[in-house]
Amino acid sequence: MSATAPIPPTPRWSIGTAERLISLWNQGLSAIEASRAMGFSLRAVESKVRKLRAAGHYLAHRRATSGNGEAAVMRRCLHCQGKFPSQHIGNRICPACLDDGPFASGLA
Repeated sequence: MSATAPIPPTPRWSIGTAERLISLWNQGLSAIEASRAMGFSLRAVESKVRKLRAAGHYLAHRRATSGNGEAAVMRRCLHCQGKFPSQHIGNRICPACLDDGPFASGLA
């Protein structure tokens, strides 16, 4: 990606506040943890993260956890019926089927 755009200050988000959000986010804090630490609503933090990413600033991408804190959940492949660790609910085809099965050609 090209050079990042400067962080434009807004009435509630000064340049320093936005930089603090970037720092907290890249340290691994969740959106809710960052919102509590900074005194902003969850929605405001999520919106600012999206805007900062759109402007080219690096903010680590996170995958949703399965509710019990694990990053992956065992799901059944819709093609071969085998179980595999899935990172999100929309991931329903196992890596083996994606690499070697009918999905590899991109025609499916």
